[in-house]
Amino acid sequence: MAERLRRGGLSPRALELAAHLGHEAAGRLSPASEVVVQAGQLAYGKLLGPPTELHQLGAEVETFGQEAAVRGATGAVRVVFEARTPSPDRAACISAALERCEAWLASPGEPARRRAEEALPELAELAPRPSPEPAEMGAYFLGSAALLAVQLATIPAPAWGPSRRLGEALTGAALALAPEARLLLPLPLGNLELPQGALDTVRAAVYDALVPWALSGRARLAPAPTPPIWRRLWRRLTGG
Repeated sequence: MAERLRRGGLSPRALELAAHLGHEAAGRLSPASEVVVQAGQLAYGKLLGPPTELHQLGAEVETFGQEAAVRGATGAVRVVFEARTPSPDRAACISAALERCEAWLASPGEPARRRAEEALPELAELAPRPSPEPAEMGAYFLGSAALLAVQLATIPAPAWGPSRRLGEALTGAALALAPEARLLLPLPLGNLELPQGALDTVRAAVYDALVPWALSGRARLAPAPTPPIWRRLWRRLTGG
């Protein structure tokens, strides 16, 4: 890996993404760096309420670019979908959404973006609806996460910027594994407590979706965001 980095076969930014997600060898080669998340990116989400640690992870991954975000969301939804496949009538939306995301990932350009955008109304119509039953809520959360993944793919490349959608999608995927966590928490209250097993599953899915891709040498990643001017001035003054 060090030799690939030296020869230019692996970009420092790709190494940074792998290190940030917990790849040990990448972490030894990539200097510790803070992933800059813009102010406001962890505000309350429209769907799931107060921010979770998966919102934080999503906001950080979004700084690496649109393809990283779509890949992370698709990987998480795919893993949960295979673990908790809903009934056929409820699975249709999620399966179709994953197909749209994977088509975009195979060729992340304007034609695939338009096809994903054109599919959104039909996918939204097929999406599972909220229900008082935990099993039905699991399908609802996973369907919502799948739609958010497609929405990430519909953003035109020139307009790409952090959107909070990835954090919402990851949290939705985790809630599909533990829908009772959301049912027990009224929306206005504090941070949502997700079971550790659900968090670990989603984090592992993001790792598996992104780290091999980042280290393949083929990843297209956004450059690191510029820290706010006040932070740059503070570092200059303090030497930190």
